[in-house]
Amino acid sequence: MNTQEAIKLLQEADAIITPLSLCTKLPFVVEDPETADDEILVYTSDTEAFAAQKKISETDPVRLLKIEGKNSPNFLATLFELGVNALKIHANGESTVVQLEELITRKPAEGVTPEMLPPENPTLMISLVYLFQEARKEKPNKEYVSEREPEMRKNIAEAEYIVPLAPAKDDSTKMLPLLMSLDPKQEQQWFPMFTSISEIHRLKLPENIKLNKMSFKQMNELMPKMNVAGCIINPGSIAVMLPKLQNNAENANADAADK
Repeated sequence: MNTQEAIKLLQEADAIITPLSLCTKLPFVVEDPETADDEILVYTSDTEAFAAQKKISETDPVRLLKIEGKNSPNFLATLFELGVNALKIHANGESTVVQLEELITRKPAEGVTPEMLPPENPTLMISLVYLFQEARKEKPNKEYVSEREPEMRKNIAEAEYIVPLAPAKDDSTKMLPLLMSLDPKQEQQWFPMFTSISEIHRLKLPENIKLNKMSFKQMNELMPKMNVAGCIINPGSIAVMLPKLQNNAENANADAADK
């Protein structure tokens, strides 16, 4: 199966299937040892997908995510935000790697500059994905996690985030960061930070919010003034919690939100 055959197979499929990591709640990503491509695995056959899930689950907890053909372009577009650059397409016992850019072309509207676009943070996301796919396993490879941590901390500190703002309770004209509770039984509130618009869409947020860009440095300066437990990156998926007292990239907490 050559590249063009693989692309045609994908475009004509009624649905595509990919493993979803139970550790990150995001597509399971693998690094190609020869090309260093960051790939997701794609199947069009239920039989082959179930066989792959069984094999992968021997080392990594995954379930299968099935995307209808009409929704596959939108799904593929979100992979750019994840830092994925290729798909390994499996069919009839064969596999072919297709670059994501061969499937999806992204062009901003005329007159739109990069500064006008919302953040996406693919570099941060791919570092989080690889680290937490391993760190949250029942028996993680601690050496691998330790090797990945410095890169993750650096990327967290350098990223720009999307922060929802909501009207203050005592003054509707004043906009403050929207806070959220992770456990209805607890009074603790967290400051959510999102790496992309699609991550915001994973949650049902109030309609009267506004979105603001914020750097990690700005968040650190704001945090001491807020009555929160800390901040949480992408609470609808990977949910990386940064407790307030350790709220800096050097002490990024590797625990997921318990939802």
